[in-house]
Amino acid sequence: MSKLEKFDGTKTYATPVGGIQTPEYLLEKYPALTLGATYLIETDDEGTVALSEPMSLAQLRTHYAIDAALDDEEAIASIQDIINTPPVYEPDEQTIALASIAAQLEYQNLLTMEDANI
Repeated sequence: MSKLEKFDGTKTYATPVGGIQTPEYLLEKYPALTLGATYLIETDDEGTVALSEPMSLAQLRTHYAIDAALDDEEAIASIQDIINTPPVYEPDEQTIALASIAAQLEYQNLLTMEDANI
């Protein structure tokens, strides 16, 4: 499970491959962080490993269709819920039928193969 933290320029993060991202490094690499907008960093549960680059809260609100009436904390919680909810895959009838046909053809091919002596 991941969580979103507001970037405030005071916290140092590790990267998944063992690198270190100091506030100075992030500000140098992402100059937009100095513009005054709210940016979020996706982290692990403990908040020590940065799993993403800084992301604009406004852009995430638009991307996930978060209600503009929510304050920042409520919006962040809503986005976290969306990010941490696994996608549900429900195949349609055609996909199920094609998979069944493919399995039957594979079985038919196996039946026509000669036995190999090793």
